[in-house]
Amino acid sequence: MKATITLLPFGSSSSSLQQLMSGKNSALFFSINTSSTALIPTNTTIVKVLPKSVNTTLGTELKHRNDWITANYYIYRTRSSTQTIIGKDNVNKLQVKWMLHSDFPIENPPLIVGNRGYTIDNGMRIMAFDVNTSLNLWKYDPGVASKQQQIFSHGITYDNGVIFAGTVANATLVALNATDGKLIWQSVPIGDPDLGYRTSRPPTVWNDIVIVRSALGDNPPFPAV
Repeated sequence: MKATITLLPFGSSSSSLQQLMSGKNSALFFSINTSSTALIPTNTTIVKVLPKSVNTTLGTELKHRNDWITANYYIYRTRSSTQTIIGKDNVNKLQVKWMLHSDFPIENPPLIVGNRGYTIDNGMRIMAFDVNTSLNLWKYDPGVASKQQQIFSHGITYDNGVIFAGTVANATLVALNATDGKLIWQSVPIGDPDLGYRTSRPPTVWNDIVIVRSALGDNPPFPAV
């Protein structure tokens, strides 16, 4: 089997990511050839094939000026929002409006797209909610909560009506319909989960390419070491 994997070096800066997307940094891509089928299974779940895309949701668009489309705010990962709804003159007036409860801890900032929010808990369950009422709109459970060890999700990503998220323990990536939470597709594992491969990082989407990183865990010792 021949596998072509798109990887971004650990610790790459937002400027490197911008160069990657503009085609100025081709050194960030490389391929891996392997004849083994043990580490990378070939079973992919495809419920629906997404249409070709040339319009990536950057988060800088006018319609997204008050949104938060990925764990680090927008595609360039600055973690610095340009929104002006909350500022130094009113931050001391914020009050709790509602609370969203989950059976597992929620450690990441939720995504906000219009009047909807999206979050993932440490059971890898992805949920959508109404930002005005906290009413749960849908929930997707990949069924990996019992497999979670040492590492948890570090965020999810929104792009053009689709939520992209790693399942972590299964080492796969899922694409969900942001409206109803239905599975669109699930990738093959990026590596053998028994060797420590995990998909914990928030994916980056650029046109038809989804880039996802792997990590061995949050706390050593790691299975693959």
